[in-house]
Amino acid sequence: MFNPFRLKKPIGEAFNMDLDDALNTKKALAGLGHMKVPDHGITEFPDRTMIDGIKEFQRREDLVKTGK
Repeated sequence: MFNPFRLKKPIGEAFNMDLDDALNTKKALAGLGHMKVPDHGITEFPDRTMIDGIKEFQRREDLVKTGK
């Protein structure tokens, strides 16, 4: 389970993301089953796995797909 959190900055490829936001987002996505944890573990650095997890979450939850 994960703890709810508020983003400090927007998340997405077009944004300069906050590292704490990226880490919390990855933990939440992994906990919800929307992101596979890489072999090297979860880091605070934004990556393709996180962006794809956001898009998968948006798709599964029928949300507007803004995971840019």
